[in-house]
Amino acid sequence: MTGTVEVDETYVGGMAEGNRGRGADHKALVVIVAQEDGKGMGGIRMSRVADASASSLEGFVQAVVVPGSRIHTVGWDGYAGLSVLGYAHEVTVLRGQAKTAPTELLPRVHRVAALLKRWPLGTHQGAVRPDHLDYYLDEFTFRFN
Repeated sequence: MTGTVEVDETYVGGMAEGNRGRGADHKALVVIVAQEDGKGMGGIRMSRVADASASSLEGFVQAVVVPGSRIHTVGWDGYAGLSVLGYAHEVTVLRGQAKTAPTELLPRVHRVAALLKRWPLGTHQGAVRPDHLDYYLDEFTFRFN
């Protein structure tokens, strides 16, 4: 991917008791890259990653985004080294943005995350098994693109 892209991660998994977000150890972490195309969206790429560390997140970005591209992310530390890796890195800090929803600040990647979470319910009747998640991510990406 090249040009301007949005990058963020989301947790994928069924409803469960306990912690949400980064504390949810029973869910899979998926990083999403969505290419901007004017006001619309170009292609996407997704992958399950082991954790939200810089090595996991930046490693995936390096694998799918051409250096020199402009990358728009949230203020998570896992993305802090992107400018050193040769990307024009724009950061939007979501904490304290009470008047602006995250879907307005990074609309493309959050739209993909919402569609990804809804897709297994409608298409697969919720029967997506975690050990097959990588295949489902590939299928979703293929159909979306």
